[in-house]
Amino acid sequence: MPDGMTRNGTRLYRAGEATIRDDGERLRVSGSPDESSLQTALQMAVQRFGRQIRGDGTEDFRERAVLAAV
Repeated sequence: MPDGMTRNGTRLYRAGEATIRDDGERLRVSGSPDESSLQTALQMAVQRFGRQIRGDGTEDFRERAVLAAV
């Protein structure tokens, strides 16, 4: 269940200190994601899009996401 929703229908989920925004086409992680919140976002992405996903963001964010996935 989403923790909130914007006027245009984007679902908002709280995961620790991070917010996961789901606009129906992509997931975006903002705030201060820790390993647990990155794992939550990755699980959501796999459920929605399948096991082959693409991650965008800073090099640090991508490295932390890869480490959270292992």
